[in-house]
Amino acid sequence: MSERNRKLAQEKGELENEVAELRKQMQVILNVQKSVYEKETQKSYATLDEAEEAAILEGDIAKVRAIRKQREDFEKTKLSFDEPEQKPEANQQISQEDKRLFDNWTADNTWFHEDKVMQATATTYFGTLSERLPLQERLEMVSEETERRFSDKLGIPKAPRVEWGIRGVQSSKKQYSYNDLPADVRKNCDFMAKRHGFTKDQIARMQQEAIKEYFN
Repeated sequence: MSERNRKLAQEKGELENEVAELRKQMQVILNVQKSVYEKETQKSYATLDEAEEAAILEGDIAKVRAIRKQREDFEKTKLSFDEPEQKPEANQQISQEDKRLFDNWTADNTWFHEDKVMQATATTYFGTLSERLPLQERLEMVSEETERRFSDKLGIPKAPRVEWGIRGVQSSKKQYSYNDLPADVRKNCDFMAKRHGFTKDQIARMQQEAIKEYFN
């Protein structure tokens, strides 16, 4: 095998490892998002049930109908965390505004056209982000993720790692704790738990599930 082919094979292996790692991290975060959404959904249904019961006791038929209409509308707009059926999109085109944003972004991030491994990793990460987010925000998230993963290549000093967590779980004969998860995964989990007011029990359950998802 020539030196060039050996280098390409090495880069391919590194890229495959990066992609596999990224998928594991995104799955952990997706599971937490799903738990948060289910918690908020249950709260919304409980609120509607209480309001409907009160309206029935009051004998307010119009209010009962309005509440039931709210529930129907809520059902129609519920998010699904199942994998959507992939359908080819005909004549998919990028808008001029999105093209301008992307061109400006690549001008500021020259590595995108200069380093194939970084480009592939960035493209894969971009594909995991929700299209509901504005393109500018998604591109900024890609920049942050790439700078974190390739800080050595880009000459960016790494932030110190903050250690804290709970008792871990047994996996492959090794005891893993919450601290063993990648810093970005813990940061996202902690942010969502704090934002949505998780109880101590919910936080502990979230952390245990994150450990199982990532290390199993």
